[in-house]
Amino acid sequence: MILWHYPSKNLINLTNLKNALHIWRADIDLRPELLTKLAVNLSLDERQRADRFYFERDKKKYIASRGLLRIILSGYLNIEPDRLEFRYSQQGKPELNNIDTEARLCFNVSHSQDLAVYAIALNRAVGIDLEYLRQIADVQQLAERFFSRSESSLINALPESQQQQLFFRFWTIKEAYLKATGEGLSGLQAIAVSITPENAINLSSTESNILLNNQWFCTEFKPGAEYTGALVVERKDLEENAIEYFTLETDYIMNH
Repeated sequence: MILWHYPSKNLINLTNLKNALHIWRADIDLRPELLTKLAVNLSLDERQRADRFYFERDKKKYIASRGLLRIILSGYLNIEPDRLEFRYSQQGKPELNNIDTEARLCFNVSHSQDLAVYAIALNRAVGIDLEYLRQIADVQQLAERFFSRSESSLINALPESQQQQLFFRFWTIKEAYLKATGEGLSGLQAIAVSITPENAINLSSTESNILLNNQWFCTEFKPGAEYTGALVVERKDLEENAIEYFTLETDYIMNH
């Protein structure tokens, strides 16, 4: 069972990430005064991107998710949130640009509906995905379009009430892997997911038939009653009990 707890200053530092990984969850439907505090820390290009959102609710959630990322990262690096600079891969994956340290702080972000999750690691490529569990009318057709034949067969063989859940399990683990590698969704069908007898996830490549679990640690988690999440990170001897789960609360935001 996953226990989400509040962060303390003695836990949030680079030393504690050497043999661990941290997952954060945060509400991004925030009060105006919190949004104002977070917006001040954003860079010019982040503010310009926020202004390009057509709907005000999407603009506010972008400001919240990006501002909270800065708050989280600044706690590990002990610098002000507005001093962080980012660069982007060709697929748009962000990474820190102006932190001169031998320890490479790696991160990934996902948000859905009113929730965001953040994966924080040290010297490990990492990807995280979050999905709000909503009803999909054409789940069988989507599975046949985006998944392998074995995956779509597993979904289609289930009662209709269980198909949605398995679809989202497959989708989140695949997307988390593609975000970890930086490949983007174009590689969705090259990744195969299977379920072990213990109901855990196995990850492999359909192109070379390599069990990716040997190279990557993958796990699922529940950040909320109506959400499902998945994490994929470079294994490097990382064990599941080395993952710590934090809830980002208002007090932490206001004090950073």
